[in-house]
Amino acid sequence: MAKGYISIEFEQMLDFHTHDLKPGSVFNLIIGRDQIPEEGYFTAGIHPWFVQDIDRHYAELDLVSKHKNCIAIGECGLDRLKGPSIEIQIDIFKYQIFLAETLQKPLIIHCVKAHNDLLEIKKKLTSTVSWLVHGFNQNETIALRLMDSSFYFSLGKPLLHAESNASKIINRIPPGRLFLETDSADVTIEQVYEAASSRLKLPLKQLVDNLQHNFRMLFKL
Repeated sequence: MAKGYISIEFEQMLDFHTHDLKPGSVFNLIIGRDQIPEEGYFTAGIHPWFVQDIDRHYAELDLVSKHKNCIAIGECGLDRLKGPSIEIQIDIFKYQIFLAETLQKPLIIHCVKAHNDLLEIKKKLTSTVSWLVHGFNQNETIALRLMDSSFYFSLGKPLLHAESNASKIINRIPPGRLFLETDSADVTIEQVYEAASSRLKLPLKQLVDNLQHNFRMLFKL
């Protein structure tokens, strides 16, 4: 059994994506800003908001991504509202896609106003690893397009609001491709799970069990 914040037998609610070090969570390490945690699973990627010395970032990511507790590449991706030009972002994103493919680790994706770009890239590249969009809160049209391209989804704070896109589409997401997260939001993972349980009309314990199973399947644990 892996030592750290997450055990494949834990009974607590898995926080799939967070910027805080806490039990039962997957820490999101941003290259150039964060250090490898002393214990626990984490993901590591070059975030499109934080791109300075890219060659140094590439070298650091190449090293960190091989750590035994690094289970995915990301968050990485595309953001048309913040960061460098979309052309630069695409080049950096592709580098991380190829790294994920080389290491055979899933890809955790940040995507803002760039879902067409994301789908086009996935269509053009041959990739065998799983792609997951974290913090998903888009409309049904975008959700269905991503589902058709085999994406996974992680939903968070918007589930607490009945009229949010996340609340409206959670029942459309294939159960085996769903995760829940806090990201950097001022909510607890318990609040997110309770909201998801309500939206799905699924007992809380069953939801917890289902997402633990999804976690083990996605990361082959």
